[in-house]
Amino acid sequence: MSMNHPIMIAHRGNTNGSHNPLAPSENTIAAFEAAITAGADMLEFDVCRSRDGVLVIHHDPEINQISLADLTIQEIQTIQPEIPTFETTIQHCKNRIPLDIELKTFGNESAVLAIINQHLTGDQFVITSFQAKALQNVRQLQPQVKIGLLIKPAACDRRFPYRVRQPIDRLQPDFLAPHYALINTSWLQTINPSHIPYWIWTVNEPTAIKQFQSNKQVKAIITDRCSQIIPNRTL
Repeated sequence: MSMNHPIMIAHRGNTNGSHNPLAPSENTIAAFEAAITAGADMLEFDVCRSRDGVLVIHHDPEINQISLADLTIQEIQTIQPEIPTFETTIQHCKNRIPLDIELKTFGNESAVLAIINQHLTGDQFVITSFQAKALQNVRQLQPQVKIGLLIKPAACDRRFPYRVRQPIDRLQPDFLAPHYALINTSWLQTINPSHIPYWIWTVNEPTAIKQFQSNKQVKAIITDRCSQIIPNRTL
């Protein structure tokens, strides 16, 4: 992997757009395999938990308007057989591609780390979340784990930047993961005076990606289009 450009991260395993009917469903083993084949530098996915305590890969907190937390793993995979467990995903991807593991909710940190510790080393994964308290728990449990705080555009309240600045100061994350629309805003500069690196999401336009590749503070770009972008990037 060249260090002259940001790393390219396959968003939920997507490589040809998030709504491409010919592509594998996102957050599935088939999608992750496609991302590896496409040459993605890293793979991003979302972790939730079933009623019986099994960690699963799924973005939304519900299926068919039923909360994942109210369904057993058997019920989840009956509704959508493609939904993999976290451990199956780790076993499939380990030693093949680094992982960007997003915690969707607070409370699963110990279970996630227990599985990670069985299969991965520290340079093979990072953990991200919009939930600062989830990342704080990760830091307390295993301080050496690399963490990143996700930031939504909705968090950009110019009147109260301290609402985001406070958890950043408390966490001291290894990187910030803002939506790409926040890059170059004075608000983002206000909450990040120490110039913590950025891993930005979700950028799909080639012209925008080219622009962000020249930003030295942007170290990673999460995208749904690795298969189009990676072959054409400047090494």
